[in-house]
Amino acid sequence: MNFNIIYNSFPWKTLTVLCFAIYFLAILSVNMIFTSAAASSNNLNANESYWSIGPKLSTARNELTAVELNNKIYAMGGEDKAAGGGQKKSVEVYDPVQEKWTKDKISPMPLPLDHTESAVFDGKIYVVGGFLGGKVPTDRAFVYDPEKNEWKEITSMPSPTGAALNAEFIGGKLYVVGGLNASHIPVNTNYAYDPKTDTWTTKSPMPTARHHIATAVVDGKLYAMGGRFLGNGVPSEDMRDTLTNFNRLEIYDPETDTWTVGQPMPTKRSGFTATEASDGNIYVFGGQGVGGEDINSVEKYDPKTDKWTSEAPMPTGRFGIISVPFHDRIYVLGGQLISEPGLVPLDVNEIFHIGKEKNICSNIMKGLTLSFIFLVGLLFLGIVVMIKPSIFVSPSMPYHITTPDHPLAGRIVPKAIMILGSTLTVIGVVGLSVLGFIIFREIEHKDTSA
Repeated sequence: MNFNIIYNSFPWKTLTVLCFAIYFLAILSVNMIFTSAAASSNNLNANESYWSIGPKLSTARNELTAVELNNKIYAMGGEDKAAGGGQKKSVEVYDPVQEKWTKDKISPMPLPLDHTESAVFDGKIYVVGGFLGGKVPTDRAFVYDPEKNEWKEITSMPSPTGAALNAEFIGGKLYVVGGLNASHIPVNTNYAYDPKTDTWTTKSPMPTARHHIATAVVDGKLYAMGGRFLGNGVPSEDMRDTLTNFNRLEIYDPETDTWTVGQPMPTKRSGFTATEASDGNIYVFGGQGVGGEDINSVEKYDPKTDKWTSEAPMPTGRFGIISVPFHDRIYVLGGQLISEPGLVPLDVNEIFHIGKEKNICSNIMKGLTLSFIFLVGLLFLGIVVMIKPSIFVSPSMPYHITTPDHPLAGRIVPKAIMILGSTLTVIGVVGLSVLGFIIFREIEHKDTSA
């Protein structure tokens, strides 16, 4: 038997290199598939949200208010009494691009205020209500013009309101709901201010009287969440003994002047903050729990599905905070926490980065598409090899040996080629099956979560 002829004429090096290339591509394809699947799974579970730490406020502020205007964040008022300070009327401005705070060039508010609320309209900042010294609710309201760097007092609210902690512009009108009246009793009032006429009107009351609530606006509707409620006129500052936290979500439609009820928050909280974000969802941060404890949890509400989900927790659990959205980030500022021997006002600036939903047609598909191309190529090559093995055999190879008594004539090369073709086909079929399963799972997951 001419084994030397067969060995020398058969392209072993070519076959070896080809096999290594095939297995390399197969491993690469499988790795890409499961990497994409793992990334998708992590994205769906955690939504890829995460936190970073920004430059601190120049001073600790609890129960402050803040807004974004002209790509700058204005932090106003608040107090740091627990640290030996007091109420504040100072304003500091943060540039998210330069990551820098400035304070000296901004005119302070006309009055020191905490537990106040603010909103932006037509290039100006409106600050209404809040607490004066001694936790006295006020009805005074002001507007700040950044171009002139000056404050102007506007018509007072219909009644003194403190700790409402919300102010939202909808359709050119400023809405403030809930809070505490002059007797420190929770109210369900719904006041609307018209900047054009400088007048206030009373709208349909909120179903539940409460204070220390948070609000957000999506698609022209106001979402009022959580807060505290109590009875018998017990002072609201007696946290642990008399207050009850609330997780109710009530939705106001200014066009019909009516309220509806949405899915309640998973966590009963008050003294927290909420904001609408660039992804169309509402995010709530921190606050105090039913026992007065600091909360670091973050929850997301989807107005389209009326469903809540959990997000990455805050680095620092705290209450008396404020949040400001800016592009795909949310800045959570100030607040205080409970520590030994007592309350600790904070100057922190923690930044929540909103996770991007990656759907099957975008980022995940990039990896799956490459895997698909590799696997289809392997499958096609395997089928061609099995159907037309002569393409891969030259006349000098043992496949074409015509000597009848040659023990390996017509058998060695055809079997090798067929095995190669079968291997390629099996890898392609199995790989495509796994790929199809992953795609089906992603589609099914999105259908059930929608």
